[in-house]
Amino acid sequence: MISSNCTFKLLDKVHIGAGIRMTSDKNTVPFNNIPLTNVKIDDYGIKGFRLSHKDLPRTVWLEFDQLPLTKLTIENGIIKNEITFVENILRHKMEFIKTDTLDYIELLHIKKNEKIEQFSPITNIKPGEYIKSALCNGGADMIFLGIFYTKSIETVKKYPKDYYRSREYVYTHYLSKNSPQRAICLIVDNSISLKEQMNIAKQYNYYHYSDYNYNDKACDKNKAAVKRAETALLQSSNLDRFKIVNYPITSKQIKNVVKLNKSDNRFTNIEHNSQLILNEANTFYHYKNFYRQETLNTFNEPFKILKHELLLDFDTSTFVCVDSKADDLNYVSTSKENLDKKAIEFINENYTIQLEKEIYQ
Repeated sequence: MISSNCTFKLLDKVHIGAGIRMTSDKNTVPFNNIPLTNVKIDDYGIKGFRLSHKDLPRTVWLEFDQLPLTKLTIENGIIKNEITFVENILRHKMEFIKTDTLDYIELLHIKKNEKIEQFSPITNIKPGEYIKSALCNGGADMIFLGIFYTKSIETVKKYPKDYYRSREYVYTHYLSKNSPQRAICLIVDNSISLKEQMNIAKQYNYYHYSDYNYNDKACDKNKAAVKRAETALLQSSNLDRFKIVNYPITSKQIKNVVKLNKSDNRFTNIEHNSQLILNEANTFYHYKNFYRQETLNTFNEPFKILKHELLLDFDTSTFVCVDSKADDLNYVSTSKENLDKKAIEFINENYTIQLEKEIYQ
């Protein structure tokens, strides 16, 4: 069953032991999760309640946060509202919910229409197609870019012998051993990109993105002008604005998706998409320490971890990526063949750092 708001999941069956569980073992008994009225509070303590009902196979213990106590009508220890068990997805915990709440009504509506929805495993989605997470029907529309094998750079920081004199660390960079597959998508994000932010900041001599060379008076003087410039840029820009997001293909959020029966032709070429991901995810500094210490003295732009922006083989004049939630993906490929070799060659050719010969263990 799916959830309408990424908070609750409707459950057809639960398992009752000392408490209420989603999984079974020898100490639990199954319960078909029908709504209950007139549930009795048998006992309570400093941590929760013990409840019983004629349809429950045994009494059950619930913690305080598993029962919406302030929303219930209770008379002489009897809960008069109709309630049922659901899973709180965010907390991964069972709890009672009132069946007259909007959340529960929406869950029932989804259950009724579940058979006519077109659910697909992420592996069956084509690049450029619009999808929603089947787990989160109220989530944002996403444009699927593809499934990629990914490699990241592992950085080890060491103290050199002369650290107390130079105050400079030594950074050693390795290619990660693992190559997880990730599903990478775009979602709409109507905000200013980091590159646009930095161009405006440079224009107004306003470097509030840095923790170094920070001048409160200089920043305050131009802050209002910077905000006006950012707002004007957004209002005048006709670019589609996207954020890159990525999920492990085993993630609940992405295992099954709802196809929205539309596609964006700008993102149907998976090789172009891989270029876009590499360029956008790796162009700017993202707290990775890929720099020499002396660059801190000239913080007029973000530290670039790529020597240059990659040349893209397709037109990007109609959209901009404003942010990336894939900045740990330093190389992506649709094929696992010779993946380590290709990743090392790409990183050594395009990055401001050089990898060690061995793989990070």
